[in-house]
Amino acid sequence: MAKETGKRFKIPTPLFDTKSLSLFEAIIVNEYRKITFDKSNPKMADGRSFPKYSKGYAKQKKSGSISVMGGKTSVQGGYENSTAPVVRGDLMLDTDSSFSVRDNAIYIGWVSHANKLEWLRKNKRILTSRQYPINPNVIKKVMPSFNKELKRRMPKGKHTITIGKKK
Repeated sequence: MAKETGKRFKIPTPLFDTKSLSLFEAIIVNEYRKITFDKSNPKMADGRSFPKYSKGYAKQKKSGSISVMGGKTSVQGGYENSTAPVVRGDLMLDTDSSFSVRDNAIYIGWVSHANKLEWLRKNKRILTSRQYPINPNVIKKVMPSFNKELKRRMPKGKHTITIGKKK
């Protein structure tokens, strides 16, 4: 026998408003940049540290100048000794995001760096993938804000459904 107690409630649609999604978006992008492009211990989307570079590339990067498409590019921002995928800072600085209230979704990515992401992925340096869209530590950082907003948006009270044996 099923027994219901409490007043029925309806989950709000959309679940989050523009203000909430904007807050989540800012937290996610900042944390993604901090974790993925950290100078001392950068992490890939799957939570592992980035692999070491080949000796030749590591030597070039440490010198502060690497060869890119037949020209020289300087390594900027103190990333000379880091395994983070940063040379000029374009991947880090161009990390962009948007959100959709209708879809209850936040999108993060790069507008013009698909070729770099593909090249990095082929070299086992995963910034994002279908299997690992974002580093789990980023999700851990946004969860307290997410839970706080969920408690604010959800109806008050409780509704319990008990299911028992048929008589």
